[in-house]
Amino acid sequence: SGNDGKDISMPIRLGIGLIDYQHESLTKLVDNLCELQHQAISSSDVLALWDDLGRELQAHFADEERLIKRITFARYKQHAHSQDHAAILETYAKLKLTLVVDTHNRATEWGTKIRSILLKHYANFDVDMHQTLERVGPVP
Repeated sequence: SGNDGKDISMPIRLGIGLIDYQHESLTKLVDNLCELQHQAISSSDVLALWDDLGRELQAHFADEERLIKRITFARYKQHAHSQDHAAILETYAKLKLTLVVDTHNRATEWGTKIRSILLKHYANFDVDMHQTLERVGPVP
């Protein structure tokens, strides 16, 4: 069934500098997207923020997947984690397409949706990764 992420706060800290930094950066970007309704911002700036989010998500997921392969993590968990990354990126791409048509009306709504998706991912996958790291110790 999984966790809906409501009891998880961003950013999740795993105790690994790069991943923790990326979680923090993604949190700030998503928070900015969620607050756009309160700002006078151009459509091109909104789309630039979404482009930044897409680049950061892709880089973060690639780094996280490299980490997953280095820790003692069951294959099925590795696969499920990677599949969730792919699903998030697919959702991101679909939301971005609708933004191009209706930038201002959708930006905050989609920022909130992305936040919810990321919280759910953290709850269902990153917390487990954190527990695994605590059990196996430092990653070389």
